[in-house]
Amino acid sequence: MAAFDAPFVARQAGRGYTKYEDTGCKSPCVERLWFENKLSLVEAWSIDIDREGRVVDKGRWVSP
Repeated sequence: MAAFDAPFVARQAGRGYTKYEDTGCKSPCVERLWFENKLSLVEAWSIDIDREGRVVDKGRWVSP
């Protein structure tokens, strides 16, 4: 993740990121990384990671 040089928030599976969703990722995901758009303040992207460190899903989120 250091290669991205971007701030992110990490949440374990089942733990939401309240601003965008409250349930968190599900298996095979073990961790979801959140990257917020600092220019809009209501948009973020997520990357779901499995036990092997592989990306299993990604998403774009907009806060209501």
